[in-house]
Amino acid sequence: MHNKYAIEEELAMVSTFKMLAQAYEEIAVIKMQRVRSSVLSTRQFLDALSEVFSDVKSSYKGEILQFITRKKKKKNFNPLKILSKKRKTVAVLLASNTTLYGDIINRVYHLFIEEIKKGDYDIVIVGRHGKELFDGENLGKKYAYFEIPDEGVSFEQLKPILSYVLEYERVNMFYGKFTNVITQTPTVSSVSGEGEASVDTDKEKKKEKVQYIFEPSLEKIYELFENQVFVALFKQTVHEAELSRLASRITAMEQALGNIDKNEFDLKGESRRVTKLLANKKQIDTFSGLALWNTKR
Repeated sequence: MHNKYAIEEELAMVSTFKMLAQAYEEIAVIKMQRVRSSVLSTRQFLDALSEVFSDVKSSYKGEILQFITRKKKKKNFNPLKILSKKRKTVAVLLASNTTLYGDIINRVYHLFIEEIKKGDYDIVIVGRHGKELFDGENLGKKYAYFEIPDEGVSFEQLKPILSYVLEYERVNMFYGKFTNVITQTPTVSSVSGEGEASVDTDKEKKKEKVQYIFEPSLEKIYELFENQVFVALFKQTVHEAELSRLASRITAMEQALGNIDKNEFDLKGESRRVTKLLANKKQIDTFSGLALWNTKR
């Protein structure tokens, strides 16, 4: 049986945790509302743009292969531009610097680990928490590490990562994607114009090839996509991950508050029981004292 002092201490601690959880939840709600509108309003547009980027890049490669086959030079066309990239895929884990984001970071991390164990990837880890998880895996794989804020990331803060991953032909990003406040989905997607990160070969065969007319030139259009569109897709993915983390935190804090309320209810019940037992003990001691006094008389 707990003594009354210990129960009061636990109740005070539970009350503190409750205030912290409520504060974390309220802050997360405010931040999520701010981020949500901008992320969702641009998601559909950039998804469609990503498909066009894939078609443009495919067309550009086709031109290069035709150029190499014909062995002819083409005016104002640099076929070595895309060939100068590393012929490899980089896997980018968008984790976080801190915790208390529910289970979404761990779920994204498990998706990431399963994928890099299957393929030959260069690895980029973003966020201290992701680095800690990966170091604890002891896979013996080298990786590049970058740290950006969990919220409100600016273009300047993304520049070092962008400069690094632009050297790769394919950039697969692993992150949490916001579905609704309750549901966050671990996701992998390509932001480098290479199509979906996980390709269904049957669907790929059935996909109709789109023919484009490029003005002023295919190379100029490709440069626009590779620079501005790639950056836009990368930034959108970072903001998607931020939105997912905030929504996951709200859910986690709701669950925590439910557990805290249950714990608080149990402790208050225990406190009432102990108070009643102490009162009964006091009455028994009083009656015992009176009985002893009457005996002596």
